Amino acid sequence: MSTVRKLAAIRRQLAQITALVAEIETEFEDRSSGDLVETAVAAEALGQKIDTIRNLCRRKGFGQRAGGRWKADVAALREYFRQT
Repeated sequence: MSTVRKLAAIRRQLAQITALVAEIETEFEDRSSGDLVETAVAAEALGQKIDTIRNLCRRKGFGQRAGGRWKADVAALREYFRQT
């Protein structure tokens, strides 16, 4: 297979992966919209460290403390990271 064809194949696969990621993010946001999730779940969904999520919950109000643990608003955090 030529280099040009390989690049075209990679670009097609990348487009499919990008579409899949967008679909999963949309599904996750729909499920968690207005709901609070564990900071580990939010960190994984957003590609951030758990400590970063906890810190933003505490300092910026993107979550609540429940039973000694932080719960995060993923939709609000996603919007925050889009703006920064």
